[in-house]
Amino acid sequence: MGEEKSRDIAGITVRYSDGSTKEIQSGCCVDLEKGSDDLSVEMLNVKPFDLVRLAYGLVAAVQRLGMRDKLEQYANGVGEGQDNG
Repeated sequence: MGEEKSRDIAGITVRYSDGSTKEIQSGCCVDLEKGSDDLSVEMLNVKPFDLVRLAYGLVAAVQRLGMRDKLEQYANGVGEGQDNG
């Protein structure tokens, strides 16, 4: 394998089903690989504290959706579709 060249993110564009688009000025895009804990994260104009805000916001969303038990199970090693009982 050859050495991969360093690349900077030039932009993140969201495409909607109605054909419209939105250009993200600061944020990230995460690719969740099915069956894996590996995440591919691309970030654009993200400062260190932005990551703290992002993590807090995602945990707050999990809480609002009533999925705290799922988060705790995952933190304890129980994956999606597994039963901890």
